[in-house]
Amino acid sequence: MPTAPLPETPVAATGEHSVGFLDIGTNSIRLLLVRFYPNHSFAVLTEHKETVRLGEGEFRKNRLQPEAMRRASLVCEKFAEIARSRGAEQIGRAHV
Repeated sequence: MPTAPLPETPVAATGEHSVGFLDIGTNSIRLLLVRFYPNHSFAVLTEHKETVRLGEGEFRKNRLQPEAMRRASLVCEKFAEIARSRGAEQIGRAHV
């Protein structure tokens, strides 16, 4: 599924920058925080995973349930704060 481009963010004078990626699935949400370096190498700073059961009840009613969306929203907020506190200049969705 295509997503909107991330806003342009100035890269530190060193060319190093950190980016957080959210992978939102029907059962769990993952955070991957990566530091990119000027030589095109990278280092994984942290990884987190929480089970939110976003798809709970979705197949019976063909829609996401309010409580499942609330759980997912809270975890996304938490993961965004973790990423920002670790220096992420951008947070986006991972494309699978």
